[in-house]
Amino acid sequence: MLRGSYAIVAIKQDEPGKLLFARNKSPLIIGLKDEENFIASDIPAFLKETNKAVILENGDYGYITENSYEIRNLKGSADRKVQEINWDAEAAEKEGYDYFALKEINEIPRTTEDTMKSLEDLTPVAEEIRKYSRIMFTACGTSYHAALYGKYLFNSIGIRTEAVIGSEFASVKIGKDDLVIAISQSGETADTLSAVEKAKKEGAKILSISNVLGSSLEREADFSIHTLAGPEIAVIATKTFSAQMLNLYLLYKMIKGERPETGLEKMQRKVLELEPDIRKIAEKIQEKENAYFIGRGLGYPLAMEGALKLKEISYMHAEGMPAGELKHGTLSLIEKGTPVIVPLLPEMYDKTISNMEEVKARGGLIFALSWEGDEKVGNVASEVLRVPKTGNEEYPLLYILILQLLAYHVTVLRGLSPDKPRNLAKCVTVE
Repeated sequence: MLRGSYAIVAIKQDEPGKLLFARNKSPLIIGLKDEENFIASDIPAFLKETNKAVILENGDYGYITENSYEIRNLKGSADRKVQEINWDAEAAEKEGYDYFALKEINEIPRTTEDTMKSLEDLTPVAEEIRKYSRIMFTACGTSYHAALYGKYLFNSIGIRTEAVIGSEFASVKIGKDDLVIAISQSGETADTLSAVEKAKKEGAKILSISNVLGSSLEREADFSIHTLAGPEIAVIATKTFSAQMLNLYLLYKMIKGERPETGLEKMQRKVLELEPDIRKIAEKIQEKENAYFIGRGLGYPLAMEGALKLKEISYMHAEGMPAGELKHGTLSLIEKGTPVIVPLLPEMYDKTISNMEEVKARGGLIFALSWEGDEKVGNVASEVLRVPKTGNEEYPLLYILILQLLAYHVTVLRGLSPDKPRNLAKCVTVE
């Protein structure tokens, strides 16, 4: 009788040792252990007890007891395999950090290192991508900003690429010769899954990028990339976003036939050493009402993500936009002391500096992200955070740590929790 998305667990009154469950379009997972079984919406809930999991699918229902389980499905067969999850249980603990968000930002270099060690897993995916003349990204929220990063990369090497927000995908025309790359941290995002369903009906092939093994998105895809970020507990996506961008960067390099930049994880660790300076900037903007993030090229997705991070956990109004759009309306909101955060890139550098000068002329407080050796920016910006010098495509993989730490420290200074922002959920299973 039920329609839509649901994940239900119930105790039968006359059989208290039995948990009944039903699942459709919302995650539900069984954890298995000798003389003890679990059921939860996410693997980290029982990871300290067991790494053996049965991932339920749409239409599954049944029961678990302490030493048995049974799965049926509304459409018939329900043969579900037991999977061993390779996540470390300690990765789901705070390990001395005040919040999961801070711990997970600090885990980004390790995620990068693990991904770089598994480059051969991406080789067949890169070969597959080469077959398509048009690529369509679809994603929501933070994952959509990763999609924009991928769009800029792939377009730059002559692959016709678009990025469409999952909830807007219904109006897009897809062909059977197109590839749809669907990105989702959880692999359960309802709008992204709806976009994939539409694309499959129209004959397109699907590549999924997600962080949860056996997710709905992964099962719907023709081929998939499983990011190696490990469990992410904070509602905000930090290391999973970085992992998404990293995988797209590596695919881009492989398609070009170039080797990726070495030592990225070492550069990221050096960026983390800027945390005291980032906190000082957070102290300057924590009481402001508005903040604006501007960027050009690959800096635009970063501006969007920086603004999203700040507003979703600190509840401070923030807006991200292409730097060139500032003068088409938003410049009227810039006044003395208005914070403007600018991730600078070598690409379109002078034009971005010009936009910063427009802000400075109106008394705006400019915080620039730049690189070691860039002296010109110091003449315009109020504060400059410098990362190791690298290539244009690699700077977003360094700058993102600064933007995440900035949002984190503003939030904590405001007395709020960066792990559990109001009204938001880790896994968005509603349309």
